[in-house]
Amino acid sequence: MRTSLLTCALLLAVSSSSWAASLVEQGDAAKAAGHYTQATQYYRQAAEKGDSDAQYKLGRWYLSGEVTSPDYSEAIKWLTMAADGGKVEAQTDLGEVNLFGLGIQPDPVEAYKWFSMAAYQGNAVAQFNLGLMYQNGRGVPQDINEAQKWYTDAAKQGLANAQYALASVLYSQQKYSKAAIWYERAAKQDLVSAQYNIGVMFMNGTGVKQNFKLAAGWFKKAAEQDHVGAQVNLASMYLTGDGVKKDGQQALKWYQLAARQGDMNALFRIGKMYEEGQGLPADMDEAIAVYRQAAKKNFPPAMFTLGQLYSEGKGVQQDDSEAVSWYTRAADQGSAEAQFTLGQLFGAGKVVSKNPEKEFKWYKRAAEQGLPVAQYNVGWMYANGAGTSQDYQQAFKWYGLAASQQYALAQLNLAILYQNGQGTTRDIKKAIKWYRLSARNGNEQAQNIVVQINKQFPPGPDDE
Repeated sequence: MRTSLLTCALLLAVSSSSWAASLVEQGDAAKAAGHYTQATQYYRQAAEKGDSDAQYKLGRWYLSGEVTSPDYSEAIKWLTMAADGGKVEAQTDLGEVNLFGLGIQPDPVEAYKWFSMAAYQGNAVAQFNLGLMYQNGRGVPQDINEAQKWYTDAAKQGLANAQYALASVLYSQQKYSKAAIWYERAAKQDLVSAQYNIGVMFMNGTGVKQNFKLAAGWFKKAAEQDHVGAQVNLASMYLTGDGVKKDGQQALKWYQLAARQGDMNALFRIGKMYEEGQGLPADMDEAIAVYRQAAKKNFPPAMFTLGQLYSEGKGVQQDDSEAVSWYTRAADQGSAEAQFTLGQLFGAGKVVSKNPEKEFKWYKRAAEQGLPVAQYNVGWMYANGAGTSQDYQQAFKWYGLAASQQYALAQLNLAILYQNGQGTTRDIKKAIKWYRLSARNGNEQAQNIVVQINKQFPPGPDDE
């Protein structure tokens, strides 16, 4: 009797399961035919019978809003049923619902729970999302090694986003050859950011043998998908003929496409093409029109260039007042070159009235952006109390910044400060070091001093 009852129960269970599966198939057929209301009814009947496939499809249906507006409450209800029944895809979707807060408050801890369940069952998307969570420290302590582990698992399954993420981690670790492998794999799956990055690596010979032809090929694939950086690089290669046949019209085409997406550098380069006759007949009127277009968008290099053109009277009537106006606009927008130029003008007192305070102000703004000649000038003005109060410690600081960028005059003056103990502790050994560096960088005064130094202190093999 027991055997008979058990057999009946099993038969009923199999029958119910088969019936539910049949309903799912009918739902799929109705969906394919565009009969969405009927498909929903089939899925719901199967889902209510406990079919995890139907529950998942119903959940996805409400989550995506494919037929009606998204209904996150219904979506979460059915996805949870499917996930509890072991449906890996539903677990992954619930992870995303909780991570991104779809219809609920974001809950990274809950997202981690669902992603983990799916990831340990081999779901690549869940593995990738776990990698992101570990990399960004969302819901878990930040751990780049753990992130790399999950990216690797997903990447090996062919997930392009994971391959890209893994490559980026490897690149940050300076493991360039390994990074190139994964960027290229993702690029072959048409991931545009990977196509651009592997193009850059081939262009620069980073982690791979330099190959301009391959670089241009990858840039073209990315450029055709509207990647601005790839369009700009491809245009530049058409100008130089690196990896492609020189073609000014192609260069212009790709710069224009990038410019239409708002890339002001591309627009500016079009101006340079017309100004300098790069791949196109020189046309100053067209160049100036393009520069003005970029300047209206507050692009500092275009403003600075217009200042130069007015200063030189190139393509426009020479006008110092207009030049200063453009230099000032560029400087206010952060152009270090324009800031330095204004410093020179206020120092010379020919185009504008001589004003040491304004000279110092503009040099210092350029120096703060790392321009070595401006750093040297700021150091000199502090040392001599010109346009500011005399301050040898500040002079030492700014000479040091310029000297570290191999600016020979700054190296010479830094050596003098060390020799005299001005703004720093007197240190003859360091003074000699900087005199020698200045001399090697071509400063004649330092070279004459080094001749005398070497008579007393012959340079050894470790001397710089």
